[in-house]
Amino acid sequence: MLDTIIHRWLRVPYALNVRQIIRHKQAKHTVLLIHGLGDTGDLWKELYDQLPEDLNIVAIDLLGFGNSPRPKWGVYNARTQARSLLATYLRLGIRGPVKIVGHSLGCLVAIDFARRYPLLMRQLVLCAPPIYHPQDKKMRHADDRLRELYTIAAQKPSLLVNMYGIGQKLRLLNPSIQVTKDNIEMFVKSLHSSIINQRTIDDIAKVKVPITIINGVFDPFVIQGNLAGLRDKYANVQLVNIPAGHIISKPYRIEIIKALTT
Repeated sequence: MLDTIIHRWLRVPYALNVRQIIRHKQAKHTVLLIHGLGDTGDLWKELYDQLPEDLNIVAIDLLGFGNSPRPKWGVYNARTQARSLLATYLRLGIRGPVKIVGHSLGCLVAIDFARRYPLLMRQLVLCAPPIYHPQDKKMRHADDRLRELYTIAAQKPSLLVNMYGIGQKLRLLNPSIQVTKDNIEMFVKSLHSSIINQRTIDDIAKVKVPITIINGVFDPFVIQGNLAGLRDKYANVQLVNIPAGHIISKPYRIEIIKALTT
């Protein structure tokens, strides 16, 4: 009851579970690592040892996933996630602007955070960002086909759980993904409020820090033209195309390290 009063009615954001934190005495900057839909902070395990020691590393579990809170009444949109990320930033006592690396849904959260708290930002690295145009009844976009697919999938949560289980067994998904009957409700809510009903393509215009988008050219969940359009429109956006799909693989890790160290 007290939890509901504090976080639902008083709207105090939750702090997120910190899956991994690595501090270096000589660190110049802190990197926040944000996973995608249904995943956990363990997504980034293979990246830790490859990053230079002048970077502190913090990997978190988004609200609704991993060991972070999973309120049944929660609104799992990018705004709520960004506010919880801020609460985590403050709780950890991080000093100065941060670099954020996001994957998939984590990209949308990172963009919202950067838009809301520009003084806390130094750089964005967006891996496989599902950035879509806002829904428009007068004009159809390629984005709408994906939205329709997501909407149909969200109506069959038990099937989604089974599909993710099969995908992991076949090694088609990040091994850190946890889509189960215990968090499928949060998964579906996040899918609707953060991905299907997003305004990220408008929000990114308000972000002024350097942005590197790393795009797998075989990614079925990304609209390639949207990313190219952002690169052409905004001087602070760089687009890097790699031979990869949606999951974080070696080509992604190589480009993440390049983006953070150059």
